[in-house]
Amino acid sequence: MKKIMSFLLFFTATTHAFTIWPNAAAPCNGTLQACIDGSPEGEFIEIQTNGPINEDIFTNKVVSLVAGSGYKPVFTEFNSIFIQSGAATSRSVTVKGLTLVRG
Repeated sequence: MKKIMSFLLFFTATTHAFTIWPNAAAPCNGTLQACIDGSPEGEFIEIQTNGPINEDIFTNKVVSLVAGSGYKPVFTEFNSIFIQSGAATSRSVTVKGLTLVRG
């Protein structure tokens, strides 16, 4: 029983919050920027759209942005993604599967 409890504590301590965008639930029912702004630190946001994303993304939070399985999100021309964190943290940022057109 002690080993099981140790495993559960380790597992819950290392998992990330997980959100899907675009989603019908707030804060991820609007823009991607609104989803990021309304999400907690350490959030893992899975982008499930092939449609163009016409936004500049900026945040001071540690968040990860990844394409959902089977999706290829494209940021329209001249848009950018800027993720900055000044705080010391053991969390990492992942940006994966996104395309920037002349970003």
